[in-house]
Amino acid sequence: MCSSDLGTTATAPKLTNPRLYPYFTRLSPSSTGIVSAMEASILHYYGEMGKGWNEIAVISTLFEVTTDSALYFVNSLHEDLSVLTFQQYLVAQETDMSVELQEIKNSGARVIVAFVLDLITLLERAEGYELVDEGHVWVVSDAPVVVPFAQPSDLARGVIGATVDIRSDITEI
Repeated sequence: MCSSDLGTTATAPKLTNPRLYPYFTRLSPSSTGIVSAMEASILHYYGEMGKGWNEIAVISTLFEVTTDSALYFVNSLHEDLSVLTFQQYLVAQETDMSVELQEIKNSGARVIVAFVLDLITLLERAEGYELVDEGHVWVVSDAPVVVPFAQPSDLARGVIGATVDIRSDITEI
């Protein structure tokens, strides 16, 4: 017996594979579109600002969707951009991220691309490594943008978020 599945917020790229999921329909786009928007933003600022925007650190939680998105970003990166370091960590409030954050600091990257589930925790810890300041930009995927900061925070300075634009004022076709 076959049944169809409707995903309201499922963004995993593998769900697009019709051989694996022939009856799956999504209401939100695949995360590959968001990843492409993140890359396009970096390329835009690289074109405007120059060196520094082309050397990137990538950090991801070890979670299927975030890992898939991070790998898609790294593997499809524009030739003008380079990844200096790619770090991953387990999803848990008590996770020690010191090794990963020190590697990012040591890389010298000023642009940090994050595919994470809990951006606030990551930024709180990254601030201790002087990675949240006027000299760094965090480009983040849609997961942390959908759940924004509860109130204004200095941690949000330098954060560029990509999210799906779902408008209610679009004319029906």
